[in-house]
Amino acid sequence: MSALPVILLAAGTTMKAVGEIKEGQMMSSAELYNASIALSQAEAAKVAGEFERATITQAGAVEQRQIERAKKQTISAQRARYGAAGVRLEGSPIEVMADTATQFELDLAASRYNVQLGISQSRYEQEVARRYYTSEAAYRRQIAKYQKRAGYLRAGSTILTAAGGYGAFAKKA
Repeated sequence: MSALPVILLAAGTTMKAVGEIKEGQMMSSAELYNASIALSQAEAAKVAGEFERATITQAGAVEQRQIERAKKQTISAQRARYGAAGVRLEGSPIEVMADTATQFELDLAASRYNVQLGISQSRYEQEVARRYYTSEAAYRRQIAKYQKRAGYLRAGSTILTAAGGYGAFAKKA
């Protein structure tokens, strides 16, 4: 029996086994890269959430200052109109001014509530996104381990199959 077929079988088997190992390593590397992207997305979600909450807080502060200013202007205008008309500030006029002030306070309370609600919603959404991407990264790392292991197992299978085939061939010869 010639040694050439045995050498070719061994070389082919080795090349296929090495290729399968490299394929597993490359697939593992791709999954590790995807895991790092997922972690970057988790960090981006955190930063975006912080920015959104800061923006909500600032917008709420601006709205509340506008409400305060409108309250002062409206009450001052009421006071001036009553004074110009010669109405004394007692009884109904005071009740009207108090009601106006109360309505503005309700607007301020609603604005504060909306700011807190927006901040809570942003915090919740950020946490959900962060956990999703963190879980995605962990999943990708597990897949990377599996891909690497699968490459070695495929290589081992190739070697064993070739050895079994050679043994059957050598027995016949």
